[in-house]
Amino acid sequence: MKEIQEEKRKFNRVPFLYNDEIIGTFIGPGGREKFKAHILNFSIQGLYFTLRKDEKLLHESEKLVLIEIEGLRDQVFILNIEMEIRRVLNYDELLHLGYGCKFTTFPESSKEQIRRFLEMWFLEGRTS
Repeated sequence: MKEIQEEKRKFNRVPFLYNDEIIGTFIGPGGREKFKAHILNFSIQGLYFTLRKDEKLLHESEKLVLIEIEGLRDQVFILNIEMEIRRVLNYDELLHLGYGCKFTTFPESSKEQIRRFLEMWFLEGRTS
């Protein structure tokens, strides 16, 4: 008999479809260059984004900065959140790599923007 695994997350996350066009602008490891990626979910603790395999290759433990999110209800969030890549998902049959990131340092104003957005999202009963 299979055991039911308990959800480890302490905070709700907002899932997005690729077609929702929720785009994050990031500064790469070492502050080298900016790049954009589709965000597929985020919470107060972190986010998950994807990049085409032929666009960029990032690695676990690398540090990034999320500087803005576009596409959320005609709003642009200016965030400046430092984060670390905690997980890289690479499936041969997919054209994209997935990156699970944990926020490490971010301004209280950014945390408040995310908190308000998450509250509104769940109050409206949206799932995507």
